[in-house]
Amino acid sequence: MEGVIEIEEEILAASNEENSEQQKDTVAQEESNSVNLDQKFEDAVEDMTYGRRLARHLSKYSWYNPHVNDEKESINTVVNGQVEVLEVTPPSLDSAWAYFEHYSLPRHLLPQSDTTQAVLNDSKRWSGFVKRNEKRDTLLRAKYGERDEPTRLYNFITTPESEFADFGIGLAVYFWTVRMLALIMLIAGFINLPTMIFFSSTDYSEQGQSNVSSIGIVGSAICTEQVWKSCPTCTRNDWSDFPTAYERFASAGSLTFILRNECRIRLSEGIVALVSLLFVCISVYIMGRVSRRREVEYDEQLQTTSDYSVAVENPPFDAKDPEEWKDFFSQFGSHVTFCTIALDNENLAKALVQRRTLMLQIEYLLRPGVKFDKNNLDGMVEQCCPVPWWQKWFLLASDAPTLLKKIREMEEGTIKQLAGEQQNASSVFITFETEQGQRSALKALSVRRLDLWVNKSQIPENLLFRGKHLLAVCEPPEPSSVRWQDLDERRWQKITQLLVSTFVSLAAVAAGGALIAAARRRSAIASAITISILNQLTPQVCRYINNTFESHSSDGSRQASLYMKMTFFRWTNTVIITTVILPFSDSLTDGKEFLVNSVYAIFFSELLTSPLLCLTDSWGNIQRHVLGPRAPDQKRMNLNFRGAYFQLSERFTNVTKILFMTLFYATFYPNGFFFSAITLCVVYWMDKFCLFRIWGPAPELGTQIAEFSRNYFFSLSLVAYAIMLSYNYAGWPFDNACQSDVTVSDEYVGTHSAVDGNGAPTTITIVAGDTNFYFCLQDMFRLKNPIAFPAIAQFQPVGFDWMTSDQETVSNMLGWTCVAVLVFAAIVFVNRIIIRFLQNIFSSPYKPRGDPTDIGFSEVEEKLGYGIFAFIPQISLPQFEYPLLLCDVSKIDQNRIGWEDTVNGMDAHNLIYDIPGLADTKEPLFSLVKEWKLETRESLTTSDEKGDSFAKTPDPSSVEKSDSNYPSDDNLNDHSIAC
Repeated sequence: MEGVIEIEEEILAASNEENSEQQKDTVAQEESNSVNLDQKFEDAVEDMTYGRRLARHLSKYSWYNPHVNDEKESINTVVNGQVEVLEVTPPSLDSAWAYFEHYSLPRHLLPQSDTTQAVLNDSKRWSGFVKRNEKRDTLLRAKYGERDEPTRLYNFITTPESEFADFGIGLAVYFWTVRMLALIMLIAGFINLPTMIFFSSTDYSEQGQSNVSSIGIVGSAICTEQVWKSCPTCTRNDWSDFPTAYERFASAGSLTFILRNECRIRLSEGIVALVSLLFVCISVYIMGRVSRRREVEYDEQLQTTSDYSVAVENPPFDAKDPEEWKDFFSQFGSHVTFCTIALDNENLAKALVQRRTLMLQIEYLLRPGVKFDKNNLDGMVEQCCPVPWWQKWFLLASDAPTLLKKIREMEEGTIKQLAGEQQNASSVFITFETEQGQRSALKALSVRRLDLWVNKSQIPENLLFRGKHLLAVCEPPEPSSVRWQDLDERRWQKITQLLVSTFVSLAAVAAGGALIAAARRRSAIASAITISILNQLTPQVCRYINNTFESHSSDGSRQASLYMKMTFFRWTNTVIITTVILPFSDSLTDGKEFLVNSVYAIFFSELLTSPLLCLTDSWGNIQRHVLGPRAPDQKRMNLNFRGAYFQLSERFTNVTKILFMTLFYATFYPNGFFFSAITLCVVYWMDKFCLFRIWGPAPELGTQIAEFSRNYFFSLSLVAYAIMLSYNYAGWPFDNACQSDVTVSDEYVGTHSAVDGNGAPTTITIVAGDTNFYFCLQDMFRLKNPIAFPAIAQFQPVGFDWMTSDQETVSNMLGWTCVAVLVFAAIVFVNRIIIRFLQNIFSSPYKPRGDPTDIGFSEVEEKLGYGIFAFIPQISLPQFEYPLLLCDVSKIDQNRIGWEDTVNGMDAHNLIYDIPGLADTKEPLFSLVKEWKLETRESLTTSDEKGDSFAKTPDPSSVEKSDSNYPSDDNLNDHSIAC
């Protein structure tokens, strides 16, 4: 087959062409640059993190820094099969800290930097900049590893919230949402303050709450006045349904008793609950509306690559010529600056990554001072240290010859086979010079989903690729959010994966619920420990399910799916299962094993435990202060300074869990409003600190997770609030004891030594003139004939009337309000899910947001002071210091990649050069990236301001080109995916 590579010959030919002397100089320069990283950055002590200052102080002690006494030494090393003498410098701990502060943590340009001053001086000239910065600070975010201009770490206290948009609109919306929710919960707490005062008074319980088990539950619905009443018709079996509450039943011989809660609610508390419900619902709704406007504001504050770009999700398989795509999209009135064609080479990329990982293991086995040469693996193996037997047995470690054998087998087998296969185009990313060009293309090419399914539409022929292919075009995510290895998945594959992952998730939740229920049968402490362990395991389980069973084209989509699973897991484990396994009749009982105390413990844990774990960053500190100083070389030392891994989905999950728990238990624990307000404030500041001092780089996400939160989880929280208020107020006083009109018989009068249903002794006194009680189910959730919905007074079973007149009024108010909330939520869900889905099928889905700017893609750095990046295929993996590139970047502006390695160069991280010949085949094996630089502003061809007409292709003389010729057939890609 034409294009098949003979790997053995290419490797031999490439090896013979290497220059040994150049490699030697490069190795020495790399080593020098690496260890003097901090000197190049010239960091002032006052600008360093406290961890680095501490490390500098302790580095003089060998117990902390084993390399403190190591000195430069001359050793014999192997370069291209020849022995050379090389000066080797030991790894520098301060260089690793410099790597942490400049490559892991975000920084901004100093106000006195040339770029910042130029932007400020020219701000009046550029209306776009003034418009986007009138509401924000003047901090300009520096790219990771910025060396040309002075930078400084962000101040986690004084940095304004408006700057968070530089890290992705999704992150900015997250911080704003946390702040707004804290304010809403605080106001709701003050609204519920009269209820808390009533619960703690003697008007609610004759003994008050001065003797409750914890000060944290004062003001809750705990009922401290519980008395035994005669119940001639009661039996122990009345409390036998799971979860059992045998402690509510007692007997003394043939006499039987029931435990009664002497606590009642008034109409005023019901009105407070109704006002609180309406306030929270209206506030969250308004917050959602304002949040959408904030997203537009954040988008207009910041120019990003997606503002200028479109993505084609169903290109023809053979459409691999960037010039062809440029010619097609040039009709939309704007110069095309970048074209990225992603190929379906996932298996080849995985094989090369695996090969690179095996090479890394060989590098780590080299004797101290030997510089790794990827073009002389045989010579490297000879310089490796033997692997101890215990590592082979217990860690399954392989020695260097075994690793080399695996590499050769991959080269001769998998890689050679995949290199001979045709790699089809899977997605195309086009970046225009102007925002108006992007909007014109989206407006013209956005079609109904139905048209995409049948590949047929009424749009003009010039808008069909090659005159016949209907393209699925949408606005892409940011380049750092694209998951290049998953762009080739078809829609039916994703649906199948989603069904499988959903089934696995439900099975995992069911298993967790079974464990909690089994633990609760043993003791309340066992169930609490089980819930805590499951909550700690939830992120890992959800990530495993996501990574194993699902493919996502963007990190935003992946995290939205992860967010849904983690929220479902945590809601179920923390709230729903807890409610199910705790007896209804113990809802108002004081004690560590009962509901209110459990809820208080959870709130207290959220307030202290989670923030402290985040703040202390125990594993990160172990890496930087224990493992890092003991790393044998600079590369492995730097890997311990990469910053903590974080996901926006997990942060949103934590906030959603706090909101849901507060609203779900608001009836019993109105104190939770104040707890959640304080907790959300702590979360806000802790996350802000972590963003600037602990977390490593993360993809810049859009609004997917924020939209998912307000559209679904916030709405579900409000629905749960309305339902639980209604049913809980209807179920008061939670004792399943109804009063009859019959006076107690003489045999009950007096003091009795009895035992409760669990066998515990108790003393019961019955006074003459008391009336008998009988068992009645007050849990309206469990009423079946008829089903009690809404939870109003008329649904009390005949002959089982337990509500007071005030309670009946309150139940009716809250019950019908619950119906109104459910109807409104149902309308919203139908509109967002069904109506919008149908609209996308039968109408064009594209709707522009905000106004376009007149600043060109190539002018952003000059006029706004920060750079934006192109769509460069790459993979980030934890075992490598830098991402691995999957395309040729030699002919594009290197500043468009998004990161840089000035020590080793970009080619050192490019997989296409790992095996000679792979990058130079006739049929491309790797994704293609091409740039057409705009020489002058005047050469930019523009359309009318509205973008309703399309301009001709720009004059080729104004564009800097690189050669590109690829054959073309007419094989249509069959995965038509609507945007």
